Amino acid sequence: MTRPNFFLVGTTKGGTSTLHRWLERHPQIFLPARKELHYFCHCPDRGLNAIRSSDEYERIFSSATQPIVGEATPCYMYYPDVADAIHAEFPSSRILITLRDPVERFWSHYLMNEVYLPTGLPPEEIVDMNLRGEASTALDDLVGVGMYHDQVERFMSTFGHDSVLVTFLEDIAAEPTRVSETIQRFLEIPTIDLDTTQRDKQYVAPRNRVGKIALRNPWVRSIGVAILPWQVRRFLRTRILGDPGLKPVMSEDLRERLWSLYRSDSIKLEALLKRPLPWSGHR
Repeated sequence: MTRPNFFLVGTTKGGTSTLHRWLERHPQIFLPARKELHYFCHCPDRGLNAIRSSDEYERIFSSATQPIVGEATPCYMYYPDVADAIHAEFPSSRILITLRDPVERFWSHYLMNEVYLPTGLPPEEIVDMNLRGEASTALDDLVGVGMYHDQVERFMSTFGHDSVLVTFLEDIAAEPTRVSETIQRFLEIPTIDLDTTQRDKQYVAPRNRVGKIALRNPWVRSIGVAILPWQVRRFLRTRILGDPGLKPVMSEDLRERLWSLYRSDSIKLEALLKRPLPWSGHR
C-alpha cells in the first residue's frame, strides 16, 4: 500500500474544498479525486458514502507515486479520537487545518445543512438543540464544530506542533498565493505557481424554479458533477441558475449570541497559536 502521509482535517466550511482543488494540481501531491472519505470518523452515512473497509481505503491510494499522498475530510477535526486513530496508522503524517471566523462558519454550515440535510428549523433552535447536547456528530453539532481550541490542540499534541499547519479561510481569500506557498513549504515540496483562482462551495440562492431544481435536487447535482467541468458548473451556479448576492443574512441577535459562546474559545486558540486570529469578535 502507498501510505498516506498528509491529511487536510478541517474545519467544515473553512475552505477545505478550495485547498483540495489547489493542491490536487501539484505534481508532487496525490489526492483522491473524491474528497471526504470519512474513513476515520463516525459520521452517519446520510449519503456521504463513507469508506468503512480498510481494503477499500487502501485501494484509493494504490496508484499513487507522488511523495505526498493524502486525503481531505473536514469532519476529522471534530471527533476526539480521530487524531489518535490517524497517528496509530500513519504516525509521520503532516496535518493541515484551515479555520474560519466561528460565527460565520456556523452560518455557512447552517445554510449548507438546510440545502442538503434540511430541518426547517430556524438557526436559533439549532443553537438551543446543540447546547442541550442533542447533536453529537460533525453534521449536526454546528456550535461544537466551531469550538476550535481543543480540536487543534489534540492534533498538535498527537503529531507535534511542527507537523501541524493552521491556516484561515480569511487568509485564503485575501492572500491566496502566500497561503499556497506556505502550504507547499510545509509539505517540503517544490513551490510552484498553483491556480489559486479556483474556489469551491460558494453558497448561491436559486434565481427561479429551474434554478431550484438544478441546485437543490441531489440527482441533478450528481449528474452535473459527473459530466461538467468545475468551471462550467461554477458559471452555471453563480451566473445563470443562482445568485450569491441572495445569500440570507444572519441576524445581529444571533451573531451576538454566538459570539457569547465562542469568545473564550477564540481567546484560548489565539494563545495556543501565538498569533492574532483574522477575526475580531472575541476582542
